[in-house]
Amino acid sequence: MQESYTKNYVKIYLWQGISILLGFLSLFIVIPKLTSAPAIYGIYSICVSVTFFLTYADIGFLGAAFKYVSEQFAINDLKEEIRILGFVSFVLFIFVLLFSMVILVFAFDPHLLIKNLNDAKEIAVASRLLLILSLFSPTVILQKLCQIVFGIRLEDYIYQRLSILVNLARVCSVFYFFNGSKYDIVGYFLFYQSTGLIANIIFLGIIKAKYHYDFGLLARSFRFSGEIYNRTKRLAFGTFFTTLVCILYYELDLFAIGKLSGAEMAALYAVGLTVMGFFRGILGVIYGPFLARFNHFMGQNDMASLRRIIYSVIVLTLPLVVFPVVSIVVLMRPVILCWVGANYVPSILVAQFLVMSWVYNFFVQPAGILVTTQVRVKAMGAIAVIAVIIYWGGILATYSSMGILAFAVFKFIAFTVSAVLYFILMNDFLKYKTVDLIKKVISPAVIPTLFLVGVLAYAGRFMPADKNKMDLLIVICAGGLASFGALCLYYVFSGYFRDYVNGLFAKLAKA
Repeated sequence: MQESYTKNYVKIYLWQGISILLGFLSLFIVIPKLTSAPAIYGIYSICVSVTFFLTYADIGFLGAAFKYVSEQFAINDLKEEIRILGFVSFVLFIFVLLFSMVILVFAFDPHLLIKNLNDAKEIAVASRLLLILSLFSPTVILQKLCQIVFGIRLEDYIYQRLSILVNLARVCSVFYFFNGSKYDIVGYFLFYQSTGLIANIIFLGIIKAKYHYDFGLLARSFRFSGEIYNRTKRLAFGTFFTTLVCILYYELDLFAIGKLSGAEMAALYAVGLTVMGFFRGILGVIYGPFLARFNHFMGQNDMASLRRIIYSVIVLTLPLVVFPVVSIVVLMRPVILCWVGANYVPSILVAQFLVMSWVYNFFVQPAGILVTTQVRVKAMGAIAVIAVIIYWGGILATYSSMGILAFAVFKFIAFTVSAVLYFILMNDFLKYKTVDLIKKVISPAVIPTLFLVGVLAYAGRFMPADKNKMDLLIVICAGGLASFGALCLYYVFSGYFRDYVNGLFAKLAKA
């Protein structure tokens, strides 16, 4: 264990920042190429969205493992860390194997997954995409293992460096698979999956050399262990229940739209979901490093430090979450028009509601990490159930009149209710009065946010509206500049944020 992880945070955010810029590059280059054939893109979106189930294939044991492995790292017990990882990798393998078999069935009959699939070319594309997905599914086991090993040490930047090179190769490959009349989405997907497998094999080599990992012990631990199972099952099964509910909430909308309305409606929704997914990735970047640190303090039973870091995270990440979200929501119309074109105008309002759902995450993410660290599985499950009831209840009541917009609107409403509940849980741990917390944290952001909305609402009148990469860059730069202006105002109005930023620069200057 290090005394301070400030340098690690800086390195993580530096490389993740580069990764985010590469993500923007992907939005510029990859998505416009894919959306040039809406029906095929809708099929691709549905097939790729199936991969999100792999996120939940461990039935909660990976989340539990991260907590307990972080605690083993905090007390310098490498052997126990490896034993736990071997067990959870085995659990993940069992369910990935089942997932792979189900996807193989869909590959032989894509009609089971997608409605109105009649064109022979579309059927062939869906079948091949699903077959590739089935064959490469086990890669996720290596990926999760590597991410945990780097993550608990707050050395994610090692993982990010190679990932950036891999993603750059994927972006460049678009010019080969999509040029002129050529539209080889199957070849692109195969290349995408192959590069992921190669990267994770390289990561294993780095782990062996850098951390002296005993892969022999890891292989021997790749089995069921009653002792580790009993230690992790409470958090794992509590998380698993929440996971099942979250699948209903997060991952089934594209499938439902695909079955109810077909691939083209799914494509319209998928554009909004892509923008939302981009923010989901950014939030993972921002909050990922703190998960391990929360667990370190819990393992050391240092509640005072845990409270301090939670408060710091909320204040420091508020402008990183709120200002970009508000910027994109206000500028969504020119973003969609310049990005994928006028055919996707119905996606604008959908995307606004989906992206706005993330505005609460400056406190929801830390609160969620806290609840997991405390193993408060009943609270996690209850919040998830409430969100699902609101979400699908609203869709069932309004889909006939609102169409795909119902999915976006009620996702936002369900997020809002969940945010209120997580705020209550977090505040109970921090032991602040609600009024004081609002005054100290949220009040300094009011004027910067109003400034941001006013500037962008006015600037939006002059934004370009044609599908063009340079025009899209202009729109994004306008949002970025306005967000930076709001950040500067937040620096002025938030004394805590100002003091921390000044202290951070002082530390870096000494280093």
